[in-house]
Amino acid sequence: TTTCDLLVGADGAHSRVRALVAPGVEPTYTGVNGVEISLAPSVAASAELADAVAAVGQGTMMALQDNKMLGSQVNSDGRVRTYVFFRAPEEWAVPGPDADAARAALLDKFEGWAPWMLKIIEHADAEAIYPRALYMLPAGHRWAHNAGVTILGDAAHLMSPFAGAGANLAMLDGLELGLVLAEVVGKGKGGVAGAVDAVVAEWEEKICAMAGRVAAGSMVNLEAFINVNAPTSALERFQSLMAGSERREG
Repeated sequence: TTTCDLLVGADGAHSRVRALVAPGVEPTYTGVNGVEISLAPSVAASAELADAVAAVGQGTMMALQDNKMLGSQVNSDGRVRTYVFFRAPEEWAVPGPDADAARAALLDKFEGWAPWMLKIIEHADAEAIYPRALYMLPAGHRWAHNAGVTILGDAAHLMSPFAGAGANLAMLDGLELGLVLAEVVGKGKGGVAGAVDAVVAEWEEKICAMAGRVAAGSMVNLEAFINVNAPTSALERFQSLMAGSERREG
């Protein structure tokens, strides 16, 4: 328990602070479930995984088909992290704690995929298998400013990872909130009644507008990528983005 002039809820998807500004607003399941797995750096560097690592390349690889996705990315330490997503009930859970059972369940879902892709699952690090069901807050939701309290990041605008923007928005939220607070304090108005709340309320409107656009795009991307017609649906989405102004406006 503490007393403060301004409480900032940066406490994630299941924020406790959110109830103070947006009561009743809770994350909902997107319909996409999955698991995070990875190749440990030593395994990724082995000759046995050479074809899989070469296929992933130096950055990010996405393989999409029939409402399923393998998305791999190379980390700075050589670890190859992979997000395994598919349509499944919210209750679906990767078997555990036995890593072999978890791998077997994923291999069953991706039966028939390219051998090098299956290697990524077969050699998944037993110590780094994490459930990753996807949740989101309503895209574009806003709240009436409540004096002395606000929220940012996933607490304010949780979205799917299919815009690649959640963490970036959270950092931008924190930066811009810090700037407006520094400005009002720098002008000697930090103790003036209502001065801090006025700039925070204006900042909230700004972040909600931006995050709303990005979250809406994220949901469209999710539907295109985890799609029965993928990868065609994903390629069409990329073409739409490149042809229009949505990417620049976001």
